[in-house]
Amino acid sequence: WYQRRVRGLHRTGRMKAILLSLCIVTLLCAVLALPRNVEKTFKVTLATKTDVHPFFGVGQAVGLLIDGVSGRILTLERQKTYAFVVNINCTDSSFYIATDPQGLGTFRYQTGIDQFSQSCDGLTLFFTPSNDAPDALFYASDKGFYMGSQINITPTLTALNSAASVTASIGLLLVSVLIALF
Repeated sequence: WYQRRVRGLHRTGRMKAILLSLCIVTLLCAVLALPRNVEKTFKVTLATKTDVHPFFGVGQAVGLLIDGVSGRILTLERQKTYAFVVNINCTDSSFYIATDPQGLGTFRYQTGIDQFSQSCDGLTLFFTPSNDAPDALFYASDKGFYMGSQINITPTLTALNSAASVTASIGLLLVSVLIALF
């Protein structure tokens, strides 16, 4: 009876350790492999600049439109992912993120760029501004001067709140598992 009892406790302890290990691995996988959530998708096209474009009368006569607005100034939050679907023929222009509005492929900004560093022909550029990103960036074209506009990068409270929420949820789940096991 004693040996069966000891073996049973040993098996139960091993099962608890295995279950706890599986819970921890599952939680880590869930946190580290979160699917890409795109905050907003922008449509990028090309047309003659209008007087609302910030560089109207400067550089090229044509400019980039974001969602149909000539030279639209964007405001993006840090740690959120944005998609830019670029509907421009590659021979006419392309789209990229820069640290200067000049264009022509200069001053490329690569941090947080996923997929293609420049896009055209229906390709999508994904951009997630990091906490270290400058407060002001620009979107530009490699085919001409001053075709794009400014991107303002702002802090995000929702990222801080969601990180705290995920941490608290993981903590509560681990405490629940530990209480259930012991």
